[in-house]
Amino acid sequence: MMKHIGKVHKTYALVGGGLCLAGSIAVASAVGSPLPVLRILGAEAILPPIWFLGLLWLVGYALLGAAAGYVLACLSGGSCHDTPVWKGLTFWVVEVTLSLAWYCLSLGSCLLFFAGICLLFGVAAGVICVLSWFRAYRLPSLLCGAVTLWLFYLLLCHLVVVLHN
Repeated sequence: MMKHIGKVHKTYALVGGGLCLAGSIAVASAVGSPLPVLRILGAEAILPPIWFLGLLWLVGYALLGAAAGYVLACLSGGSCHDTPVWKGLTFWVVEVTLSLAWYCLSLGSCLLFFAGICLLFGVAAGVICVLSWFRAYRLPSLLCGAVTLWLFYLLLCHLVVVLHN
């Protein structure tokens, strides 16, 4: 059952989205421009425009943060303390961590094998998160599901780049 989005939930979602977005920008800034690595791999011709991928990357992290903020707002209100919600939060952390690790390993260090493993497990963690939250919190589950689909698309792009080389 979908719960009503109150003022507290919106605030937590905005704060969560902002924090996650800031974290992703910090990681991207630390790694630097992906263009040199993409040129080395010859991936510019294969992938969609880099500005578009970067925009979707940032939107994805904002959505992930908003989803977690919404769930945390519900938990702080005492509305739900069951295992699937905490399981979902745990796998949310795994999804975010592994997707950031993918960015660092693939575009920062050009370690494509390890980056692909991170992304594969990140997608799996996202699926578990979505399934864990779906009954209790549909909106965050759908937001996380959209980002998980995006990560799956990145995994396919990653495989195309690896097979191209």
